[in-house]
Amino acid sequence: ADVLDKNAMQGAGLGLSISKAYVEMLGGQIRVESVEDAGSVFYFTLPFNGMEPQKENAHDSGLKKAPTIMPETG
Repeated sequence: ADVLDKNAMQGAGLGLSISKAYVEMLGGQIRVESVEDAGSVFYFTLPFNGMEPQKENAHDSGLKKAPTIMPETG
C-alpha cells in the first residue's frame, strides 16, 4: 500500500491475524476483496449446526444476554 503519512496509520497489525485465527478455530473461512484506492472488505463464514438453544439453569440465571442488533433498512 502507498501511504503518504505513515504515522497516521500506525498499529500493531494484529487484528486481522487474530480474527483469522478465531474464524479458523471455529471451523470457518475468511476472505478479502480489495480494490486499489478504494479499500478492502473482509468476509467470514462460520458453520451453523442448527441446535436448539439450551434452557437456562440455576448457574446462568445471573448472566445478562447481549442485545440483538438488527441492521437498519431504508
